[in-house]
Amino acid sequence: MSLLTRDGFIATIPVRANRNGAGEQYFPVFNIMKATVEKLTGKKLTSGGFYHIVGSIEGAFDFDIHRVVKSYVRMVTPLEHRDKVEFGKVYNVLIKSVEEVQLNEKQREILANSIGLQYRPLMYRLQHANEPGTRRELPTSIAQKVIDYKENGETVLQRLDNIGAAFVLKARLHTRTDNRRYFTLPNAAFEQQTGLIVEEMRDYLIEGEIQGVGAFRKMLKRCAARQDIPLYCPANLSKNIEVGREYVVRIDSVEKRARPIPWEGIKLEGPEPWSWKEVASWVDTEGAICARSEKGGNYQILISQKEKKVLAEIAHFLSQHGIRFTLDLTKSTGVYNLRILGADNVAKVIKEIEPFVRTENKIAQISEFEKSICKPRKRLWSSIRDAREILGLTNRAA
Repeated sequence: MSLLTRDGFIATIPVRANRNGAGEQYFPVFNIMKATVEKLTGKKLTSGGFYHIVGSIEGAFDFDIHRVVKSYVRMVTPLEHRDKVEFGKVYNVLIKSVEEVQLNEKQREILANSIGLQYRPLMYRLQHANEPGTRRELPTSIAQKVIDYKENGETVLQRLDNIGAAFVLKARLHTRTDNRRYFTLPNAAFEQQTGLIVEEMRDYLIEGEIQGVGAFRKMLKRCAARQDIPLYCPANLSKNIEVGREYVVRIDSVEKRARPIPWEGIKLEGPEPWSWKEVASWVDTEGAICARSEKGGNYQILISQKEKKVLAEIAHFLSQHGIRFTLDLTKSTGVYNLRILGADNVAKVIKEIEPFVRTENKIAQISEFEKSICKPRKRLWSSIRDAREILGLTNRAA
């Protein structure tokens, strides 16, 4: 296998074009090992770092990409070049430069919450992310309508009232959400008429009226900064909205909501600090360790309990150890569900609690999880690879 560099390039790496996708939407993808890139370029890459990589797939196309690098550098063949790449064929990946991109605090936050986000929306969000605490000044006419509140001792915008901003918008149909009607509100027009700059991943409560249809009150969750705002119509109004027709949508008030944390308002100081041994006892008696089956489903650890306080304390303990989770309520039963999501996060918890697990059922579930992540698979996700490394199963999987 030749690894000689070409003129103008710092590394030449032979890589097979793998088949990726589902249904009829297969496309070629190149997975280049991080260790190989480091060895041939002479550059040390930080796991989880964001890099700008320039180069060429010899005989096919040039690339200028930004990637989060973990164990691999993953390169998807652009749509316009897919007819030039054959599945299974080995191509020389010629690398011209690899440079780490320095991100500010806000950009790092966006990157950490961008799992599954496609390349263009991710880049758009990163490019328009401001440093924490920075925002454009409001016009005087708008600022007079602002009701302020204190957050960490600093006055910040919470709510705009009596705005009266009107927009002429075309009604659209979203077939994936039970034929819901929605409007696309241009971000630039929204900022110009309200004076409000939408912040990344914030929640907003918007109140107003669709002319000739009725008043609405909608919560916009996890908004993307600088992107157009999808405004879904309430279910009781959708039946009166004609798809393709233009309506005057008036916004009367906008309220910025702080995203609550699961343990907000709950006293966390118990008789003893939480430990992995205590977490193990809850998983052992009130939880389940779920491995992926042939019928689908995700890797997760689920703990269910009617008392939110205990789950909030466990959630706080997990957050201190960098474990990703969700906490939700099943309204029909009044039961709270703490879910530890992703094979890597499940593996982190298993590594800590396994010495304290007592029941045969949970021991069997741990064994089933380990078997599942070690199964051969066409595509090895980074979370599966990390889970194997965490539990020391890399050789077993091979």
